[in-house]
Amino acid sequence: MLTLRAAREEDMPWVNEQYREVGFAASDYGNEIIVLAEWNGEKAGVGRLVNMGQDTYEMGGIYVQERFRGKQAANAIVGLLVEEAGRRGVPHVYCIPFAHLESFYSRFGYKRVEDESAVHPGVLKKYQWCRTEYPQETILMKLIP
Repeated sequence: MLTLRAAREEDMPWVNEQYREVGFAASDYGNEIIVLAEWNGEKAGVGRLVNMGQDTYEMGGIYVQERFRGKQAANAIVGLLVEEAGRRGVPHVYCIPFAHLESFYSRFGYKRVEDESAVHPGVLKKYQWCRTEYPQETILMKLIP
């Protein structure tokens, strides 16, 4: 059975090991809202909202271990993070997914950013990093409630 919970500090070695294995930036427990998905009590996936400052968060690091894929963990993680951002009243929530995942994130209310002029500089910096770091095409999206 799939369950979600907030990550605890003692979960951080596992979280950052998952991110290291797939080439994602490490998490900073003190500056992020991190959610773990568990399948029958075993850690299966992770996602986060990173506080960028100025009422802006970046949702990312959505990762589900291969053996747990197909169990709707990514849907649950993203859904909970979107819900949490709404609950906190965060006005600007961005994500930087691989382009082939655009339709997935669109289901949660994300739209592709066409005009980058109003985007938080920290988000733009991360977007540029992703575009150079990953061989896959990445896109910039914003949550439009």
